[in-house]
Amino acid sequence: MTGEGVPEPDGAHNLDDFASALVQLREYAGLPSYGELVRRIARIRAARGLPIGERAPGRVTVYECFQPGRRRVDVALVTDLVLALGLAEDEAARWSRVCRQLQGRTAGVVATRSTLPPPVPTFVGRADEMAALLAATGPVVIDGMAGSGKTQLALRAGQQLSDRGLIDLVLFANLRGHDPQRSAAAPAAVIDQFLQILKAPTASGASRTERFRQLVAGRRVLVVLDDAATADQVLPLLAPGRIWITSRRDLGRLKGAGRIQVPPLGGRDTLELLGAIAGPARFVDDAAAGDIVRLTGGLPLAVSLAGAQIARQQSWSLADHRDRLQLRRRQLRLDDGLTATLDVSYAGLARRTQAILRAAALHPGDQIGTAEIAVLAGTDTATARFELTVLQRENLVLRVGPDRHLLHDLVRAHATLQALEEDSATSRHGALNRLLDHYIRRCVTAMTALHPQHEADWHNLPTAPEDLGEQADHWLDGELLNILAAVRAAIECDQPERAVQLWVLVAWRLYHHGQHVDQLSMYDAVSLAAERCGNTQAAALIERNCGYAASRHGDDALARRHYHSALASFRTHQDRRNEAAVLNGLGGLDIYSGEPDRAIEHLTQAIRIQDQLGRRSTAALNNLAVAYFRTGRHDEAMQCYEQSIRLSNETGDLPMLRVALSNSSGLAISLGQLNRATELAT
Repeated sequence: MTGEGVPEPDGAHNLDDFASALVQLREYAGLPSYGELVRRIARIRAARGLPIGERAPGRVTVYECFQPGRRRVDVALVTDLVLALGLAEDEAARWSRVCRQLQGRTAGVVATRSTLPPPVPTFVGRADEMAALLAATGPVVIDGMAGSGKTQLALRAGQQLSDRGLIDLVLFANLRGHDPQRSAAAPAAVIDQFLQILKAPTASGASRTERFRQLVAGRRVLVVLDDAATADQVLPLLAPGRIWITSRRDLGRLKGAGRIQVPPLGGRDTLELLGAIAGPARFVDDAAAGDIVRLTGGLPLAVSLAGAQIARQQSWSLADHRDRLQLRRRQLRLDDGLTATLDVSYAGLARRTQAILRAAALHPGDQIGTAEIAVLAGTDTATARFELTVLQRENLVLRVGPDRHLLHDLVRAHATLQALEEDSATSRHGALNRLLDHYIRRCVTAMTALHPQHEADWHNLPTAPEDLGEQADHWLDGELLNILAAVRAAIECDQPERAVQLWVLVAWRLYHHGQHVDQLSMYDAVSLAAERCGNTQAAALIERNCGYAASRHGDDALARRHYHSALASFRTHQDRRNEAAVLNGLGGLDIYSGEPDRAIEHLTQAIRIQDQLGRRSTAALNNLAVAYFRTGRHDEAMQCYEQSIRLSNETGDLPMLRVALSNSSGLAISLGQLNRATELAT
């Protein structure tokens, strides 16, 4: 590609400018897709004679070359990328030279050694990961989030191999994949250093890699490549034998390599590590110890920093240290060492990926759906899913199910702080409002599909633009805890109307799932929200639903208070349907508190109103039958059951039909009407 108007790199002053020039070059070349660029690069490398496994870069890796916010770029990949975009060899060499100059020359200065650095003396846990690593005889990628102890796992396992006499040679290199000051180590420079350790003359080009592989083949060697940035950085360094690669990223494109993920430590191991650093006696029978374990999130770096602080401040109680950590968490302040580590991971992301991470951190729930993150970020679901895949590779987000994601507490705190610094308050509030509106629309759709008998509670709210279909039940159950968290967030962020609408929508789902404590625990907050926004109808629905919940929870006195409050409000609003529903609830309470006469009074009022509305309830008829039976009015009880059976058959209300048939057959037996009982039972 030559001619006037071809974008050039010479005006770039930094890597952001260089990425912008690459974007312009891709546009000039007709915007080939990232997948097409991967295929072109693979053909270029095949013509150069590279092995099959080293030809095709990752699609995401290619995509990231065009993104601003990068601290380092793979110069060799840039060269092939420019060739794939149609430039000639001499033009590609110029782009490569500019990229190398911008990136600095530190990539060629590599720290390698023929011994392993000593592991820390306070290593604990990791028995399963250690066993898997020691059993491996080929390449293994050890990945996990920043500060999870990947390097220490490799060093401790390597020490065990050495102590057992299973290796004769060690090669260790710090690849500086996430070094905040220096560029990532160039693979060619690492190989040169390894060849010097092996006392072999260096060669040129691809023969250096081949020479390295020949020298280690057949030897009992352990190669540790610490802190890898990308698969492309590691591929030329792979050789026969034990090659252990640590990385914050999932280097999934390293075919043939095993993978060991390093999760946070469990509670017992976290406590052991704290004790190893600060002294185990301090953690015996102290309730604050468990809180400290939770606040560190089991991340070894965070645990080590907290343990060191405890060791320094011997005059402080563990409760003092816990309070310090809690205060810092509320203020979104992390220990300096942890902040610096997470800063590097964050800075290494493309800006669009950073935005998705910040959006996910704003969600008030835990296990977050892709669609909900997309809503918060103001983008489409496909884009959010792609960026979340990048974050999973970076071990900043954990995939916990189909389209469901989890952030470690410390990553969330760091990303939330970035959101406070980079996104305006207006933007953040707008994101939360979009999420609340999204939940309201989807809940209307899901609840109408799953519980149409309660639709009158939300008939005036907007529905979702998409039909959830058979996914309604799965979506609602998956998001229910998040929706409750969203209600709390709406109240805290002065969105009482949205909070109340959302609460009224999910109250019935909580009731049918038996989550009565959840309803009752939030009563004060949601009823106050209804009062603040002047939604008296919603306030009455909240009282009614809490009456149902308290009744099911076994607190009859509380249920009665809620019912009477709701009854007064519904009568004020002339809401006859709900007035009858509450009277039926009161009648049920009367029956089970041993007051059948008062139950008959409440239930006959309820049925009278229902008849006026043309909506007689099988539940009220069944309750009235029980009340009549308790007062010895058996014939009237049987009449109520017979009416309930007819009505249930007409409406298809199978649960109430089963209740009426079962109770009426039992009543017939008690009256000696065996034929009638048999007829009802069959």
